[in-house]
Amino acid sequence: MAGVPGRDKTGLPGEVPNSLSVVDPSGSILQSPDSAQGKAVARVDHSATIDTSSKTPVKTPGAYASIIEAPQREKDSGAGLSERLDLGKWAYDEVKCAPPLADPLALVQLYDRNVAHKACIDAKTANCVGLGWRLDLKEGREDEDVKQLQADVKKWLEGCARRDGKSMDELLGAVRKDEESVGWGGWEISRNGKGAPDGFFHVHACTLRRRKDRDGWVQKWMGEYRHFRDYGRAAEDTANPERFEGTNEILMFFETTPTNPFYGHPDHLPALGDMLGDESAQAYQQQFFLNNAVPRLAICVNGGRLDPDAREGGYSSPGRRAGSLHLAGPDRSTCLRNRRQHSAVASSPSLTPLLEEGASGDSDCARPI
Repeated sequence: MAGVPGRDKTGLPGEVPNSLSVVDPSGSILQSPDSAQGKAVARVDHSATIDTSSKTPVKTPGAYASIIEAPQREKDSGAGLSERLDLGKWAYDEVKCAPPLADPLALVQLYDRNVAHKACIDAKTANCVGLGWRLDLKEGREDEDVKQLQADVKKWLEGCARRDGKSMDELLGAVRKDEESVGWGGWEISRNGKGAPDGFFHVHACTLRRRKDRDGWVQKWMGEYRHFRDYGRAAEDTANPERFEGTNEILMFFETTPTNPFYGHPDHLPALGDMLGDESAQAYQQQFFLNNAVPRLAICVNGGRLDPDAREGGYSSPGRRAGSLHLAGPDRSTCLRNRRQHSAVASSPSLTPLLEEGASGDSDCARPI
């Protein structure tokens, strides 16, 4: 049935969808073909605006519709499943893990290679989880029994963290530092025979990869694999129950990013170019001093006149003849000269004598020894 003219909630002209049954002025229902297929059925009256937010619409001039029957799906009804595309359908490894966009091992190594970056991560970690933690009682619950329960829970949490040889503060700091360095942090949780948590463990984030089915994480290191279920998820609720049977759970911490549906990204990722530039500058400076602070390239200009101050400062070289420009480096030598002379200069005392004057054949330039 084609839609009938009407007005929406804003009062603008609209059209009633085909899936709605229409009530004529007498109040009888004109059945839509969709109602026989289990689609939504609604009652329409031209004396009120369209409003599906309430079972009893407020009647105002216009048209209204109220839902009579909700749509029913023949398959997976009420399962709460998403219909979005599987972004990891074709991009995964041998254990069905999605690859991160940036190499986690390279990201975590920056912590020990850039002093400013390390200071920033340490400061953020200290401000977020380094100030200690406590359990606060609910307002109005100050009785002794609740205070004793508070002490018992804190002792239990500290005992779980001690399984990894850390205090609760140290465990929180290790996970947070991973999140700031790599983009995510992992907190492994073990359970006893009764199903209660009895151990907390820090798992290095650079070794963790997320499953494309979003049902757990896999630790990969030196050809070995360890599966972890998402916290609170049973093995039978995963895509591969046989791989997660009897495994521990893992609680992950990360901030989502629009560029990666599976992982979080650290805040410093956009600054990687600047950080690499700092490393290049450090390498250049180190190479400069390893060469006894002598530049890689020396430019000698002969034929000009130097004032007495320049000569006293050592800018003139004895034995140089006028009329030529000489370029020399530790790995190359170029001689620009006139037809009557030749000359060259080595750029590093440690490489002397790199060049000697005189040449054989038809070349007048200096040749390497």
